[in-house]
Amino acid sequence: MNDDRTLERAARSWLEEGPVRTPDRAVEAALSRIQSIPQERDLRIPWRLPTMNPIARLVASVAALAVVVVVGLSVLRVGGTGGPPATPSPVPTPTATPGPTPDDAACRLLTAAEVEIGATGGIGVQPGASGTGPTTHCFYSDGGGDIWLQTSLTRPGGAAAFAAATAKTGVQTEQGLAAEAVFDPATGTLYVLQADAMASIRALFSFDTVEQQHAVVLRLAPVLIPRL
Repeated sequence: MNDDRTLERAARSWLEEGPVRTPDRAVEAALSRIQSIPQERDLRIPWRLPTMNPIARLVASVAALAVVVVVGLSVLRVGGTGGPPATPSPVPTPTATPGPTPDDAACRLLTAAEVEIGATGGIGVQPGASGTGPTTHCFYSDGGGDIWLQTSLTRPGGAAAFAAATAKTGVQTEQGLAAEAVFDPATGTLYVLQADAMASIRALFSFDTVEQQHAVVLRLAPVLIPRL
């Protein structure tokens, strides 16, 4: 009788505290109590457990509850080891790399107003830069997209470029300018050299004859040469 009360107090204390593991003393007492219950076998029926008294049922319930609690905690612990799902890193959006900006060095040789006076007779033009290396270009075009004039600047390397220009067949040496100069009638282009900088002026739209081209470039050369 004392064993029953001791077992009952241990089981009740364990249930009130709510542990996650069955106390060893309670388990040993429950096993000892269960083993002490006599079992009878009737040859006419299969084995079965005898009817349990209230204390035995309490012990069995405690043991079953302990197994459920331990298994449940183990499942939760295994499922929680991974932590919260990792937030994927944002994929950077590719950014287009801008290309090099055209150098406007050739456009600084003549202004749009100077080209209008010396070449177009007052028709408005806008300069457009081209080139990023030692040789740059400037195109003076009107609102209709017609290019009236082109200037080019080679610096450094102007001396070599001027030597190549003067070696062309049919070029004419120009006198009276403040720099070495030659005119190429095949393209309507004037080449001038100052130190290692060479500039060219080429008449394009609306100039149908070599004489017209020659006159235009000679009008603009004195304005351009001091800016080399």
